[in-house]
Amino acid sequence: MAGPDIHLEGSVLDRFLLEQILAPSADGFIIADNNGRLLFADEAAQRLARRNPEGQTVRAPDNAFGTLYLNGRPLPPEDYSLSQALRGETVRNREVRGVHEDGTFHDIAISASPIRDAAGAIVGAVASVTDVTARRSAEWFQRIAERVMDQSRDGISIIGRDYRYQRVNPVFLARHGLPEERVVGRHVAEVLGTANFETIVKPHFDRCLAGKEVQYEISYNLPAEGPRWLEIRYLPLRAEDGEIDAVVVVSRDVTERKETEERLRHARDAAEQANAAKSRFLAAASHDLRQPLQSMFLFAGALAPYVNGEAGRAKLELLERGLDTLKGLLDGLFDLSRLDTHTVTPNVGTLPLSSLVDDIAAFYAPIAASKGLRFQMDVRCQGEIRSDATLLGRMVRNLVENAIRFTRKGGVTLACVPEGKGVRIEVRDTGVGIAPEHVERVFEEFHQVANPERDRGQGLGLGLAIVRRLSRLLDHPVGVHSVPGQGSVFSILVPLAGAARPCAPAPDPQAEATGDGRLAVLVDDDAIVLLGLRAMFQEWGYATLIAGSTEQALDRLRGQDRVPDIVVADYRLREGRVGTEAILKIRELVGQPVPGIILTGEAGFEFQKDAAAHGLGVAHKPVTLRQLAVALERHLGTTEH
Repeated sequence: MAGPDIHLEGSVLDRFLLEQILAPSADGFIIADNNGRLLFADEAAQRLARRNPEGQTVRAPDNAFGTLYLNGRPLPPEDYSLSQALRGETVRNREVRGVHEDGTFHDIAISASPIRDAAGAIVGAVASVTDVTARRSAEWFQRIAERVMDQSRDGISIIGRDYRYQRVNPVFLARHGLPEERVVGRHVAEVLGTANFETIVKPHFDRCLAGKEVQYEISYNLPAEGPRWLEIRYLPLRAEDGEIDAVVVVSRDVTERKETEERLRHARDAAEQANAAKSRFLAAASHDLRQPLQSMFLFAGALAPYVNGEAGRAKLELLERGLDTLKGLLDGLFDLSRLDTHTVTPNVGTLPLSSLVDDIAAFYAPIAASKGLRFQMDVRCQGEIRSDATLLGRMVRNLVENAIRFTRKGGVTLACVPEGKGVRIEVRDTGVGIAPEHVERVFEEFHQVANPERDRGQGLGLGLAIVRRLSRLLDHPVGVHSVPGQGSVFSILVPLAGAARPCAPAPDPQAEATGDGRLAVLVDDDAIVLLGLRAMFQEWGYATLIAGSTEQALDRLRGQDRVPDIVVADYRLREGRVGTEAILKIRELVGQPVPGIILTGEAGFEFQKDAAAHGLGVAHKPVTLRQLAVALERHLGTTEH
């Protein structure tokens, strides 16, 4: 319901009629008398004021539209638009910001003029108010966007649905070597060429118009810069109604990144080629270097019975020690290299802990005894574990070898200690111990404690480095505790699997194998190694049959009336044949599961799975005479005490 009429000096305005006249307008209207008191505010004006401001005075500090600011500065009441109109001035579209008590604001455009009577005297003032907040905000964002475009290092363009440029930034113009007037308003085909438009721009542009953002990289010949790699992004630009009316195209120069990626790719390819070459070299070197070294081991062993003088035996012992050192160096270097090139893949399964530690104890007990050391199994090992038998065995062997090497008196103990859901395999010694500052460094290649003169009799410093790498590969944490002068404890934590079961005590072979006339079939494609094997086996009392290939061994066995007692074959034979095949064919020929041992100079571990699948033993070239004797004893059970 309309309020009272509006009374100005000498005039009366019908409020109801005035409200009807102003209702269609989106603007708000206010009327003040000549004292500055607001007499009328329509609904639009009240919405902006958030209340009915009628009765207020325009000169009061709490203006109807909040505290007014012009260009960021507070506007004094005497400079309000209605105040100026009451002084006879006309104000047109002054834009101010009205800040309310709660901190919110409106941007308002105000036009005001005086109301005069018939005599020309000012009896009041009228003002129209328009909410321009949305427009001002859009303009502000547009200015920000334009500033970002102008300062961006990327080329940016805005293209309308008609494929004409609406705006471009300086980087775009500089790359194409064009002034703005040659681009804005023109069709893309005019600026970039018809071919580029049809084959490059239009397909991606049309996908973007369908609402999909597009991104790709392209090599493009820029007029001002030459061939460059660009990352192009098409982003839809939507109007207020949600319709896409333009597309923003952002082009980023990624030439430097692409060149870096190309260099990295070449470097990676070169590294992969180098690794492949390294692997081929290792495969060849592992076999080719071990073969002559193996023959030297065999002939040195065969020579021993014929060296009678003390001076000669001393020199032969030095020769054997030198061969042992060279063997350790080759083994360590080849294994480290394979681990570093990630060519070793674990084959994790369930295995009895007892068989693992018992085999190791059986092998190293005589070696420890030869140094006058005790070798003990402190705790009976229980249960099954989850690991790779070959790789875990290598870890434990390296720890045991290290313990024996650095223990002068006392002994070495191999223990299994339950810990949570795992078992800690411990190798304890009464050796020299390790100072705290060296504990971590002992796992580095070639680092040795108390061996500055690099005495090769104390090893090469590769065993623990291999242990650390295998620990990471298998996820078996390795620990060490050491007291200088008292000894060390190295441990490997291995997860348990399955129910516990007792294990048998380890056997303790102590001496040389004796053949007692048994028949040994020896297969190796290296004539010198083959002759060395024959000489050594004959010294041990074996009857021998030698062959350079599987077929030769089978032919010679067909002429025999005896079944072999043992077959010892090189793993890598000629024409891609392997020793496991030779042993299996000999078993097939004689109809019996003849024991077999594979001699190998391979740098990897994969072949051991092949041997294990057929119940064959493995000895790594160059194999020492003691190692070969122990391997024979394990497969034939012939030990002479």
